[in-house]
Amino acid sequence: MKRHRFEVMFIIFCFSIAFAFNAGTQTQAKKKKKTEATSATEPAKAGKNEPADTGKTEQKEAATPQEKVENEPQTTTEGAPSTQGEAQNKTDEMDASQKAGAYSVRLRDLEQKVNQLKERIFRSKARLSLLAEKVLSGPTGAGARASIIYTDKMGSSFKLVKAVFILDGVPIYNKTDESGMKKKKGLEIFSAPVVPGEHTLSVTVEYKGNGYGVFAYLNDYKFKVRSSHAFSVDEGKSKSLEVVLFEKGNIATPLEERPSVKFVEQSGDLGSK
Repeated sequence: MKRHRFEVMFIIFCFSIAFAFNAGTQTQAKKKKKTEATSATEPAKAGKNEPADTGKTEQKEAATPQEKVENEPQTTTEGAPSTQGEAQNKTDEMDASQKAGAYSVRLRDLEQKVNQLKERIFRSKARLSLLAEKVLSGPTGAGARASIIYTDKMGSSFKLVKAVFILDGVPIYNKTDESGMKKKKGLEIFSAPVVPGEHTLSVTVEYKGNGYGVFAYLNDYKFKVRSSHAFSVDEGKSKSLEVVLFEKGNIATPLEERPSVKFVEQSGDLGSK
């Protein structure tokens, strides 16, 4: 009986040792598997992180040039129209200036041509008037003769720029010179037969101030004088009428009151001077 109990206990003890050994082996196997699993997991995580970090870095690096690219076209786009607009404005201004200059030149040429035509017309009218007077005087009539002379006695502070003489409504002398006409003394501007009787001579002269140094302000002054004179020529007689442009008054007389015109008549027989 004791032997049988001992055998049972021995068998139980062996089973216990075997069970304990088996449990320890399984535990070590689990730990080993866990350790291998942990080692395998860490490289995997590291592998996952590295591409992610690399992607992020590349994305950040790519973002910086993109921002530059976005900024640069904006600056260029904003500046280009402004530059083109300024260039176009300058071109338009240059074209306008050139057109204005060409227009001024053409205008001056037209003015000169118009003045020349006026003089030719005035001369033609004067000749027609003379022809009419010759016809009216008749072939047997003694007729009459008139001569017009003008003399400029104005001071150096004035320069004559325009003079117009009209006899009985017909221009007989018209001259303009903005630079100033030379002073004339005893210049005969008309000499021809006229119808005996009353005649009227109208005179219009224009002056500009003429000054230097402290008197340069005179250059801004302009003066216009109008005057007329009625005279008669008897049949068989001649009449010489001198138009004298002179400066009246003295140093105390205002400039605008100084220019004046007077008429001097001389009568004679027809055929004598």
